[in-house]
Amino acid sequence: MFPLLREGKDEVAVYPCKAESLKPMDVVLFRYRGRCLLHRIVGMKDGRFIMQGDGVCAFYEECTAADIIGVLGMVYQWQTLIYDRRYSQTTPNRKTDFVKLIEAFGGNGFRAENMEELKDAFSQALKCDGPSWIDCDIAAEDLVLPMIQNGQTVDEIIYK
Repeated sequence: MFPLLREGKDEVAVYPCKAESLKPMDVVLFRYRGRCLLHRIVGMKDGRFIMQGDGVCAFYEECTAADIIGVLGMVYQWQTLIYDRRYSQTTPNRKTDFVKLIEAFGGNGFRAENMEELKDAFSQALKCDGPSWIDCDIAAEDLVLPMIQNGQTVDEIIYK
């Protein structure tokens, strides 16, 4: 994700959401000190959402449910299916080692390259104290289906 939204150049699709449905790793658009930011939820504290940009370890912001405007949809998938593979800020090709990163912050890191390894990593993560991160290498072409395009009905579900 580009670190900022540029007026007249960038476009994002955010969808209305209920605060109780939000969870860590959701990307939301929210109001913060007179600006709108698009960051990941990394946690909750005293009824406030803790947000962090994809710089991962520099700064974080906090906001309330009232500050949240909407949640970001499945951007890469939409760019593939709806926008003729015109990709913008969804293919960063960076090689961040998230297992080492979470371990550097005192957490537990796991890596899974198939379903068997994922089951094992998930089982181990549940037994750990503190935060855990499971790094799953999923091909960008693997789509989350079925899905419904914005403004469509269940009669127009995309299955493949």
